[in-house]
Amino acid sequence: MEDIILSAGSNMGDRMLNLRTAVTLLDKSCGVVTAVSAVYESEPWGFESTALFYNIAIGMKSAMPPLALLDCLHRVESDMGRQRCDSTKRYSSRPIDIDILYYGKRVIDGNRLKVPHRYIGERLFVLIPLKEIFPGWRDPVTGLTAAEMIERCADKSALHQIAEW
Repeated sequence: MEDIILSAGSNMGDRMLNLRTAVTLLDKSCGVVTAVSAVYESEPWGFESTALFYNIAIGMKSAMPPLALLDCLHRVESDMGRQRCDSTKRYSSRPIDIDILYYGKRVIDGNRLKVPHRYIGERLFVLIPLKEIFPGWRDPVTGLTAAEMIERCADKSALHQIAEW
């Protein structure tokens, strides 16, 4: 089984409970959770909202192939009340959002899944938790660590650690 790195965020309802529930469901149905970062609060990315996000990085191992894992993540999101946006509105508030950042060292460029996640280098709310749980991880495309990507990241929005996991 390969190391898989996920990002999860919530900006609706009890955000902390949503993250804890998601981690529990992931561990039950998608693989084995091996690490969870501290919880960070950030502004929405890609859309306007006054509801701030709680964000975490999750390390896991899974025997599922990448697309089956993606389907499992979508079932967890759906079970938690996530409703996918229509194609005209890409981002919106949601109780839970789970993205695959890395699936081992694989590079996947499919219609349904792109790994590494295409916006990873643009989002501090992803990079800082990633650096916390996988400080030596290197992006298989750029060869950069999370710390190096943080230095290059244009996103300078405020990010606050809310709680330890």
